[in-house]
Amino acid sequence: MRSKPELQSAIRDGGRAVLLVNVRSRRGRRLYGTARRMLREAGLEFAQVFPVNDPSRLRELFADALALEPDLVVVGGGDGTVAEAVTHLAHRDVALGVLPLGTTNNFARSLELPLDLAGAVRTLRDGKVADVDVGWFESTVPRPEPRRRPGPATATATRSRRAPPAPAPRRWTGRRRPRRSRARPPAARTCGTSSPTWSASACRCGWPSTCRTG
Repeated sequence: MRSKPELQSAIRDGGRAVLLVNVRSRRGRRLYGTARRMLREAGLEFAQVFPVNDPSRLRELFADALALEPDLVVVGGGDGTVAEAVTHLAHRDVALGVLPLGTTNNFARSLELPLDLAGAVRTLRDGKVADVDVGWFESTVPRPEPRRRPGPATATATRSRRAPPAPAPRRWTGRRRPRRSRARPPAARTCGTSSPTWSASACRCGWPSTCRTG
């Protein structure tokens, strides 16, 4: 695993990058062409581009992208797309860059990354690799209801169990290291990234520690 300066240097020196954009996201389809043009004008070249029309194929496409052994994976989409990216990129020697093209873009907001396309592209071009903490929580599971017996009424309780946090990965951002969020999903590397609205019952996404957004 390379150090943050080493990975950052590889990206800036023309390392291999791939672009994956969910064109089914709220703004992905409308801004896909504009994003490609702005990235090209910023001097950002990609070994391969994956426009995603079917979100059910995200896992397969991320596997294809990682098979190219990139230094940087730029993901365009909403919180769900970014969460899927984190599950594949966490704990790998690769940075995650983010183009926030979703509805709420909570992941990018929590890291204080630019939410506009121009700002996201500038971060991808001029940003730096940074670590981002990620965590994973099991769902709250109710205990089996006890057998009723004559006497005073009894109450049942629920128990939640918290798994140990995963090691922190990195992100590519042009800003200072953000404050740690309270309830966020798993870790990875980011080159500038968004997080879905997490429910208390099932939070199983990963969060990159190295994201790159624009």
